[in-house]
Amino acid sequence: MDYKAALGLANGLKGTLIELGFGKGNSLREFISYMNKGKIDKRNIWIYESFDGYREPTAEDVGKIKKGADKRPPQPAYDIVHTINREVNLVKGYIEETLPSNYSTEPVALIHSHLVSYTSTQHGLNVFKDKIEVGGLIVVTDYEVYPGTKQAVDEFVARNIAFTIIESNSKFTVIKRDKIQSFNNTSITRTRSILT
Repeated sequence: MDYKAALGLANGLKGTLIELGFGKGNSLREFISYMNKGKIDKRNIWIYESFDGYREPTAEDVGKIKKGADKRPPQPAYDIVHTINREVNLVKGYIEETLPSNYSTEPVALIHSHLVSYTSTQHGLNVFKDKIEVGGLIVVTDYEVYPGTKQAVDEFVARNIAFTIIESNSKFTVIKRDKIQSFNNTSITRTRSILT
């Protein structure tokens, strides 16, 4: 499965696209090209990026990242607004500090996480787990590359039975929300019922 096929699994589902970690913007530009060509549904976009490089790594990151590395200029993120006829929101700062307060009440159909640290991945998944629609997807790039990211994803799926990994390859992992998680940590599949 490639990105286009993965993102297309959410076609027909209402909600935004959340971009956690913009980097150089290559992935988001690719996704927008699919939207503009009608290969996947067009969506409003929320971009979350610090542009200040990585935070202090934790033990879970096993020496794969260095504080301050991969600092990027924000201009490519500002420029992306001109590539699609949809609302694009950019939130600058580390997601641990900007989320959840800097998000609207819109439902979420797709999340693309390009975060590489344990704490940022964990935080992003936890903030959006109740906002993502049943049938919605989380695409985590470089899941097998960064040990902290992999650990955060694995722990998230183990704790949240409403989410299932449906694809994993050398580029990304796709997690689908296929249930509603109830308060007693059991889950039910969303169904329609008519009371008479």
